[in-house]
Amino acid sequence: MADKFIPGRLSDLKVVLKNADGSRSATITSMIRQISITEDIFKNTLYGSVAIRDATDLLGGLPDNFPIIGEEFLEIDYEVDWLPSAVRSPGLRFAVYKISNIQYANNNTKKEYILHFCSEEHIIDATYVVMKAYSGQHSDNIKNLLQDYLQIDKKDTPFKGKRIKPLDKLEPTRGLQNICIPRLPPLQAAQLIARRSISDTTEFNSGTYLFFENFKGFNFCCIEYLIKQGIQKAKAGGALNPESDFRYVFENPTVDKDKAQPREKQTILRMTHKSFFDTIEKLKNGMFESDVLVYDYVDHKTIPTRYRFLDNDDKTNSKSLVLGGQDGTSYPENSITFMKSVTSTDDKDIKYSRFFFIPKDTSATNQDTFLDIIYPSRASYFTRLAQNMMTLDVYGNPNINAGDVIFIQVPEGNPNDPSMLNRFTSGFYLICTINHILTQTTYQCKWDVYKNAFSAKVESTDEAKQTKVTGTDNNKTIADSNQDPMQNLFPNVPEDAKTVLPFIGSLLF
Repeated sequence: MADKFIPGRLSDLKVVLKNADGSRSATITSMIRQISITEDIFKNTLYGSVAIRDATDLLGGLPDNFPIIGEEFLEIDYEVDWLPSAVRSPGLRFAVYKISNIQYANNNTKKEYILHFCSEEHIIDATYVVMKAYSGQHSDNIKNLLQDYLQIDKKDTPFKGKRIKPLDKLEPTRGLQNICIPRLPPLQAAQLIARRSISDTTEFNSGTYLFFENFKGFNFCCIEYLIKQGIQKAKAGGALNPESDFRYVFENPTVDKDKAQPREKQTILRMTHKSFFDTIEKLKNGMFESDVLVYDYVDHKTIPTRYRFLDNDDKTNSKSLVLGGQDGTSYPENSITFMKSVTSTDDKDIKYSRFFFIPKDTSATNQDTFLDIIYPSRASYFTRLAQNMMTLDVYGNPNINAGDVIFIQVPEGNPNDPSMLNRFTSGFYLICTINHILTQTTYQCKWDVYKNAFSAKVESTDEAKQTKVTGTDNNKTIADSNQDPMQNLFPNVPEDAKTVLPFIGSLLF
């Protein structure tokens, strides 16, 4: 690595293609045009593609090592220029599963094509089905499933050459559960368990569990857990320090060439605000309000509850852990007037809301699926998260993975004062997707980042200006988990509305 630090510089790239049993290999580094690897918290495994310019006809099998037929393994290794010292890649190994876009040139002596690859676990997943019942905490169930079927977090693996991957984050789940997997591939079974899980701590009640892979391994946790861990990691890395790896600024690095070099690596080269709000989506997906009808199929009774985004005092939001500003506080993204206008106040003022019907045996006191909490909270939280999303082009940062949190200084756009920041959107963001783009000598990334709260109070109506809105103190929330943030969140539906619901339940069952 050269003495002078240059952000986005890649060195010592090595790409090796191996056949199915590992007996033959070919170093194809010189053929590489571009490599794209994607981490995504909404996808189970890593995936990507590599663009190749082939003058030795690996595809046609002229060398004795191959032809490439879509059952090979790809091993990628590289070093990234960084401060205070260069960072080595974790040693990536993928399974090639498809070849596309083959172009012939020079009388078929040269070919250009794209190899598509994914994590080895995705190939293993396509060969197994799970037909098994699990009992206990879902966090234990998911660990057993992944060890038994995908060899994750297991030292002894029967698959030759397979990279041993850990469960990087495994968040304990609430309650004892019985679940029967009805002939599903392991990854789909893991998703099913995730959709039925809620955190063991009452600090997190969104029920937004995800199962995904990043460069560090596999993760099974809720988004609130990611936010908590991400903010702590960002602050430990000096997120509020202008030269931190976790603090990014939108500006063109070519404008001020005399700027200190450490600042350049945190430059946002291009920023696109893809989604800012969608009011119709909020209403239809139950962000502000949804109704839950729990039907006890043993005692033939119904238990109606209602989820409201606003709490009883109209002070703040649903008290879930969200992303705020530099001081740790966050605010709802809508005015009090609007939220009141789309929320029911009693049974005589019924508004459109999403409806969830959940069968449940309430007599089993030691077994609770918590679905009446999970479903409305999960729908509201995911809808809110999708409202504010940006795509950023940045220099490749080897210290950041999907699921981490960064601090972004979003400019106000004031030509008289370019240093002014947008008080609503500047703050902490969750990185949900990272597309790593590598060439022979460069490393850049495209990030999809999300922010599910404002960093300042919305005062777009007279009522909002006159109403004291108390921001959620995320710093306090992270430090203190003794209070149940979901108390009073599910107020009872008035008695006269309940008389109709047993009849509805009898029709549905």
